[in-house]
Amino acid sequence: MYYIRRSQKGLYVVKEYQEDYVNMGLKKYLNELMLKSHVTLNGRLDALKKRYKLTQNIPIYINESICFYTTKPLREYETICINFCNVLSLRERDDTNSEIIFKNLKILKVNIPYSLLIKKHAQTARILDQINKTI
Repeated sequence: MYYIRRSQKGLYVVKEYQEDYVNMGLKKYLNELMLKSHVTLNGRLDALKKRYKLTQNIPIYINESICFYTTKPLREYETICINFCNVLSLRERDDTNSEIIFKNLKILKVNIPYSLLIKKHAQTARILDQINKTI
């Protein structure tokens, strides 16, 4: 999975070889993904907050191949969940916009400053590194 974006039709879910619309809310969709691992979204977020002393920009760890960070707070309509594990690189477009280049070389333009995107990406990398050390 590469990213999830809200749209008027529901959620736009982009995977390696397919793009789908899912008629479901973002939190419910993320919760459904996590229930496959016998955890809930709120439980996982609370655990990450406590374990790593985070207050904001908490990565959404699903499994070893899916770990999202969001471009905006999770409740905002324009938020996009980016799967850290499939990001090849990040690129600055201008002061308020950036580009995310995925491993399949597709480019996603996001309305977020490059410095903030780098910060979210780096924090997710640190948390994933710590999670992988404890597994």
